[in-house]
Amino acid sequence: MIHKKSQVWVETVIYTLIAFVIIGAVLAIAKPKIEQFQDKLIIESTIELLEKMDNSIIEVGTGVQGNKRIEYISIKKGELIINATGDVIVFSIDSKYTFSQPGTDVNIASIVARTEKKGSMNKITLKKDYGSSYNITVNNQEITKKIGKSPTPYTLSILNSGENPTDKKTIINIEVG
Repeated sequence: MIHKKSQVWVETVIYTLIAFVIIGAVLAIAKPKIEQFQDKLIIESTIELLEKMDNSIIEVGTGVQGNKRIEYISIKKGELIINATGDVIVFSIDSKYTFSQPGTDVNIASIVARTEKKGSMNKITLKKDYGSSYNITVNNQEITKKIGKSPTPYTLSILNSGENPTDKKTIINIEVG
């Protein structure tokens, strides 16, 4: 009788271990795919964010001096770079997801997407260039501002600061808060 009870416990432990091994194997296979899918969603939502920012910049830029828009942005992964010296806004993320053919620029509306292979990872950049239309400044300076991931949304204030007398481009000032 004691032998049968111990056999039941041994079988229970073995079946439990087998179940854990199967669950571990499924997670080892599924987790990278889940992460790739999450990165794909982040990239797609960032494209929408850049298009929304672009619309605000165009609205402000074609209006009168002092025209202002407020945008709220959330960054869950990656980095948004506002490069005032080059008049570009770039989003960059390292991911296992391949967004486009590596080494090739892809135009999505007015945004240029590029995937670069870096070992087992990909560096995906989304870039919007304003150099031909506007003079972008950050907090009224020609600096580069990097915005990283944050649990709370950032507030971007996009302001038409008038015309640059040198190149006759509209100055778009972006304040990050």
